[in-house]
Amino acid sequence: MFERFGTPLLFFIAWLFLLLVTLSVPIIKSLNLFHINANVSVGVSIATATAKVAINYGIFGYCTSALNIQAGPFSENSPAECSPKKLGYTIDPTVQKLLSAVNADDLVDVINKALTFVLVLHPIACAFTFIALLLALLAAFRANVSKSRFPSIAASAFGVFAALLTTIVFIVDVVFVSIVKSKLKNHTDGAATANYGAAVWLVLVAALLLWVASVLACCGVFRTRRAR
Repeated sequence: MFERFGTPLLFFIAWLFLLLVTLSVPIIKSLNLFHINANVSVGVSIATATAKVAINYGIFGYCTSALNIQAGPFSENSPAECSPKKLGYTIDPTVQKLLSAVNADDLVDVINKALTFVLVLHPIACAFTFIALLLALLAAFRANVSKSRFPSIAASAFGVFAALLTTIVFIVDVVFVSIVKSKLKNHTDGAATANYGAAVWLVLVAALLLWVASVLACCGVFRTRRAR
């Protein structure tokens, strides 16, 4: 009985977490995959240029805090803003100037080239989890009217695939952010840092829930078989 109703419940919670991750920055501004904080001082001719900015990255874009770059009597100001909402994006030109100033141009290339691949996996995992949820609901409500194992088998199959894909997404997220953290540390001596956002840990929880739900779905297959 528990696997009958527990399976769709776990699939639903996992799907909700993945949906929140998909709708992270710039849609849900308080939720991000990773964020960069920079407080950099760079020698420019006889003056020193200083810049401070925070950047939050999500699935469909990013948001930056107000950016101020000042060198002696000269200054350049950019207001806080968010990028257009789209899957696959590049770093803001002003932020690129900041990273270039600390010789982190290769970090720009890493983020621009890898982001699209990393980001597209999240909505795909969310979609497969939703399909597994629908199949688990179908299996739960058909249990009393049909002995067919197809809904349970299908829910198990999509659940395992969604769990595997979400696990891969989590690993890719961790590896990607670790690369960004390492490159920032090497190029800025700690003046700029990157940290994991809450969305990464939501992906981890979703993966664990999907594995448990998939096991319960498999139990449902055997329960239906014994009932026959």
